[in-house]
Amino acid sequence: MKENFTLAKWLDGTIADEDLAQLKLEEDFLVLEKIKKHSANLQTTGFDPEAMLQSILDAKETVIPIQQQNVSKNPFALFLKIAAVLVIVLGIWLTYDATNPVTYTATNGQQTRFVLPDHSQVILNAGSQITYTKWNWNSNRNLDLKGEAFFKVAKGQKFTVHTALGNVSVLGTQFNVKSRNKRLDVSCFEGKVAVAYSDKIEKITKGQSVTILNNQKVTTTATYQKQPYWLTQKLHFEQARLQDILQEVERQYNITITYNTNISNQLFTGEIPANNIKVALQMISSTYGVSINKKDDKNYQLIESFESK
Repeated sequence: MKENFTLAKWLDGTIADEDLAQLKLEEDFLVLEKIKKHSANLQTTGFDPEAMLQSILDAKETVIPIQQQNVSKNPFALFLKIAAVLVIVLGIWLTYDATNPVTYTATNGQQTRFVLPDHSQVILNAGSQITYTKWNWNSNRNLDLKGEAFFKVAKGQKFTVHTALGNVSVLGTQFNVKSRNKRLDVSCFEGKVAVAYSDKIEKITKGQSVTILNNQKVTTTATYQKQPYWLTQKLHFEQARLQDILQEVERQYNITITYNTNISNQLFTGEIPANNIKVALQMISSTYGVSINKKDDKNYQLIESFESK
């Protein structure tokens, strides 16, 4: 087994000079060098190629001694076969890892930050999810969004954000997309975006926001914010229903608010804090003339007053 130890030392860079000189005289040494070079470029989590090699060598010694005797005259032939298998296994593993969809999730009460393959930055708001495929990103720049996210696109890059209510195409910009309850809100903070919905395209530039409700454009408004309100610990609403406000509060604070189906249809425009549950609920109570009782730290109940009906 001296040959196996020599190869192992060569792989980890601890081989003696005289052994290396002898190894270089072997006719298969150039092939070994190529395998070592390409194997070094393959990376995968939790995979130890040297441990696998040793496991295969041990198996050859203990399980199939006759075959080992047949190849003992040329140990490098066995090593080449093992190395080739390792390269194939690693290639299959990495191909699966690259083509398997990547999913990022921000659970209620949390935000998730990550970077796309083109170095564009994404921040997911609470109760949201994004899925995309890393493989062939340069020609397949598509993301599926459920919920709300802020995008800071790397200079010169572009991609399309798909939602159930419409698609947002971008080119070197900063923008926010919110897709919830048949309502799509898109705000542009830098550059420009194109919002495609129901066979129509709405283009907005820096400082503009557009709202799509039930596949119909509701309004295009001006925004003077440099980033989404929720990144500054505020929840901003434009002509929002009480039901939508309560659901957003549930996501941001990771709580549950129970209420009757016959709640107010009054629309609300304004801000409530995203970092103070007591103040947020008090503002909702005073605006809609309702009471919100605390059952425990995670559960609240809205009680509609007689005057608000």
